[in-house]
Amino acid sequence: MPTPVLNIRRLGARGDGVSDDTSAFQQAAAAIAAAGGGTLLIPPGVYRVGRQTLSGAIGQGGSWKPEPIFRLQDCVGPVRIIGLGPATNRPTLRAADGLRFGSFDPITGQPAVNGLPFTNYDFRADAYTGMFELWRNADVRIENLVLDGNMNGLALGGPWGDVGYQCGATGVTCVSNERVSLQDLDIRDHGLDGIMIANWGGDDVLRPHDLERVSCTGNGRQGLSWVGCSGLSARHCRFLDTGRGRITSAPAAALDIEPEDTQMHTASFEHCEFGNSVGVSVISDNPAAGSSVSGVRFTHCTINGGDQYAILVRNEEFEFDQCRINGCLAFNPGRQLAAESIRIRNSLIHDRDPAAHRYGVLIDCSFGEPNLFEACTIVTYAQRLGHMSNARLRRCVFVAALVQEYAGGTDWILIVYRALVDHCEFRDELPLESGPILTINYSNETELIAPAVIPPDGRLRLFNAS
Repeated sequence: MPTPVLNIRRLGARGDGVSDDTSAFQQAAAAIAAAGGGTLLIPPGVYRVGRQTLSGAIGQGGSWKPEPIFRLQDCVGPVRIIGLGPATNRPTLRAADGLRFGSFDPITGQPAVNGLPFTNYDFRADAYTGMFELWRNADVRIENLVLDGNMNGLALGGPWGDVGYQCGATGVTCVSNERVSLQDLDIRDHGLDGIMIANWGGDDVLRPHDLERVSCTGNGRQGLSWVGCSGLSARHCRFLDTGRGRITSAPAAALDIEPEDTQMHTASFEHCEFGNSVGVSVISDNPAAGSSVSGVRFTHCTINGGDQYAILVRNEEFEFDQCRINGCLAFNPGRQLAAESIRIRNSLIHDRDPAAHRYGVLIDCSFGEPNLFEACTIVTYAQRLGHMSNARLRRCVFVAALVQEYAGGTDWILIVYRALVDHCEFRDELPLESGPILTINYSNETELIAPAVIPPDGRLRLFNAS
């Protein structure tokens, strides 16, 4: 039986930026679900979407309760949602002005401000769970759209959650789907996340989720929140400016990898850009008990720190290859990982941008089993190179290029206790003004293989601190 091809205009959508087009998208989702699949065509225009109703009572699970915009679940056939028109004139779904977001009194509907954490669901107001909500579908592709969360148009209540505004307002919400493809999307200014990919309480079966030429910018909590479903792939994507708008909620990350009740693995990020976030740009913190994440690879990516670390990883099997990283790095602090769990190859690591947060050392991987740095160039302008005890350093170039403001304020530049230092170079590009000798501290347990300090009579010195 053929599946329908629907045009959102023929379902009553105006696309004039003024009319309420929510009903047309609801009808489209219902028709596709009833047919077991189908195609939705969206011509150029601005489609205003989103509606809420005041619950008016306690015990309703929320204060201002949102209607779904496009919610699709348990669809067994392929679904295609296609924006028509060129990239310069993509159709836009824009959240309506005045959607409530945060904590509101369920009786009066007025904003309610309480001390955090505050998680009373009677007071929670979700603007929308997702402009597109995908639950347990077989195969969905969305392409060539702008999803505008209209953050400045939200009616803010008090904070709700453990910290900040942890209520619903996400561009695309994907939960327990078999396959999802997102292409040529501009997802911006949502109160919560740009994209959330989840499989709560699920297994570790590969369920491919492919992102290509997707831009997530200016969202409140995460650009991309990956909390489940193994088999993620992102190419030529941008995840920028998280928390820089009207709403900021922790972790305010460009990319947050945080398994929740599942074992996540196998992800690839190629030619992607992450950065300028209020929180850590790329974070994979300690997983919850019974959860794990592994097998994550970044290739030809640019990762810029914002107000915090550029990268913070406490999980197994992460690899960064041919990347450019501007900002501080912390690997496995406070958690014991297997040897070479985190591998950085053929990459440039530096702190040239003054916006990169300073933690005193550019790289901290001092806890746990060895991390591998191979054929990397590591340059510091405003802090020490790092505390890299236990690391395996092969064919790396370390450059001390501290400006005068920082060059005279320390006596050591790098610690490599119990490390392997194999054919590495340490270059002195310090200011010409006189200053203290800066030591590269190693211990008796450190294996030094042909290290080179250039120039040998400069201000850098190898020093056995045992």
